[in-house]
Amino acid sequence: LVTLNIAAFVYQIVTAVYYLPGFNRVLAASVAGDAYSAAALMNNGISSSIPQWAPVEIILRALGLVGGGAGVVIASGSRMGRGSAGRVIGRGPIAAHSMGPFFLDYAHQPYPLSHFQKHRYLSSGFLHGSLLHLGMNVRAMLSLPSWIENGIGKGVYVSAYLGAIVTGNIAHTLSNVSGRAASSLCIGASGGICGLYGLMLASLMKMGNSDATFYVLKQMVWLLAFGFLVPNVSNAGHVGGFV
Repeated sequence: LVTLNIAAFVYQIVTAVYYLPGFNRVLAASVAGDAYSAAALMNNGISSSIPQWAPVEIILRALGLVGGGAGVVIASGSRMGRGSAGRVIGRGPIAAHSMGPFFLDYAHQPYPLSHFQKHRYLSSGFLHGSLLHLGMNVRAMLSLPSWIENGIGKGVYVSAYLGAIVTGNIAHTLSNVSGRAASSLCIGASGGICGLYGLMLASLMKMGNSDATFYVLKQMVWLLAFGFLVPNVSNAGHVGGFV
């Protein structure tokens, strides 16, 4: 599972670089999401200064060394508008993403993408937004005791991991039923990892190991606290994977 997550991250960057010419064409012709869209709307038109990206910029952003791992979304402006304070209050369908087509084809979006393409509930668990995001999840997987996989069985281990990715994304979807939150992209293996923590908790409870059970619960509390303090972390996805 660790190797698969690393391989998917590398392929994600490779396809983003390969797709760069197409991304730049869409970027030049469209109102871009996030900061670009706000600036364009305030100017009542498409800014002529929208940049063209180089491969090194795509790689640095994908690694999280620039922009904190936040990809640039280019949306069709068909459903966009401004509130009384000039703020963006909506976003049209995604036309392109700086993370590339592999990322965009498999990331989870509660609505509309995952509503029509159910594979995203699973495939998004193998995508990551930055090298730090990947590193934290890989470290969490490697820190799990070996008896979970070797003692309980690889089949149960993998099934719990994959099933928790799906249930985590379902919980994330149910917690974001409307508005911009419902159109945001959700990625990462943390839901699956929380599922392995849930499997470990159930096993320890069956063994009667109360000290280790308390430790697992404490780790989950710390994770939820981290989710409240850090933006763009889905606590619903973590809880959904854990249970």
